[in-house]
Amino acid sequence: MKAAPTCVPPPCGGGTGRGGDLNGACSSAPHASPLARAGVVSGAAGAGRGPKGAEAIDLDGLWLLPGFIDCHVHICINTRVAAGDNVWRDALPGTIAIWAAEAARRMLMCGITTALDVGGWDYHEIAVGEAIEAGLIPGPRLMCAGRILSMTSSSAPYYPGMYEQADGPEAVRAAARRQFARGANLIKVMASGAVNSTKYERAAAIRCATVNGAALLGREADLGALEQGRIADVIAVPRDPLVDIGALREVAFVMKEGHVARHDRRA
Repeated sequence: MKAAPTCVPPPCGGGTGRGGDLNGACSSAPHASPLARAGVVSGAAGAGRGPKGAEAIDLDGLWLLPGFIDCHVHICINTRVAAGDNVWRDALPGTIAIWAAEAARRMLMCGITTALDVGGWDYHEIAVGEAIEAGLIPGPRLMCAGRILSMTSSSAPYYPGMYEQADGPEAVRAAARRQFARGANLIKVMASGAVNSTKYERAAAIRCATVNGAALLGREADLGALEQGRIADVIAVPRDPLVDIGALREVAFVMKEGHVARHDRRA
């Protein structure tokens, strides 16, 4: 890649990343550009000093960050309509999977390269995740919980494809085994009510979407930062997100595992 500014989150406990720490060291001064080989960040090179034969991607003037990690999504839920009584009651066969596939594509175009689906719908999200992994459709790498495990609840009938009701230890164990048998990566248990939103400072918000998300998934060794040996998930935005967090809504470039998924400057 052509030399461009970098903005790399520090470890959760502080410190600095390749582009400086998130408390204000990101700048528009030229920095070393990450090199990606076989989908992994293999090192860095200064302007004009990439290895012979390497493809240079012009991101001059943009700010680079690791691909975002969203740890709470429901790609099978139509967010364009108000929640109601079984939103998919009248859906034709295949409609939910098509919706989920398009939701996954939209997430990737927004810079989300890894996502945790914590409640799908009749396992359509798992099918979509497998299609993404096979390279059949674009989207973030998905880790899925399958159906949400819940005790008998008055809310479950409103989301019949999302909840797996189970009462008592043996029923819960059996329900969990059913999710794993259908391809789930994890189990979600609905053990509490609604979660209140919290306002984050800019640096903390970026850490939550990168290094902290990677740690939550147990993937801190290969995701969440632009460092040598990490998977080459890279996004670029037009302004310093530490100054203007709104820049994260204007993602202009997305790379997932070394493959360019979005490049607004490319003809």
